[in-house]
Amino acid sequence: MSGLLEAQTCEGVLNASPSIGIEKRCSKCKGTKKICDFYSWSGNRCKDCINIWSRVYWKNHAAAASRHRKKYYTQNRDITLARHKEYYSRNPEAHRGRCQAWANANPERES
Repeated sequence: MSGLLEAQTCEGVLNASPSIGIEKRCSKCKGTKKICDFYSWSGNRCKDCINIWSRVYWKNHAAAASRHRKKYYTQNRDITLARHKEYYSRNPEAHRGRCQAWANANPERES
């Protein structure tokens, strides 16, 4: 059935058959990869290349990102606290689990 769409899922994405482009070439690494190895918004860069770029970018801009987060929190403190309070009230088991995991990983800091 060349040239027709087939329902092949690759992480939930509907892909075209191989004859009409199930593969795509990354403009960064020049590799040919399955279409599901690309984010829908990423243009012609594969997920691997975008993830590598992202890690390097945020490592090099950690101070700026930290300043931005602090500024946002300061300007939106009440909204942020209300959002967190609502999340904790709706997800008590998840919150308790994270607290317990932190306590197990940091026994010297436990009160």
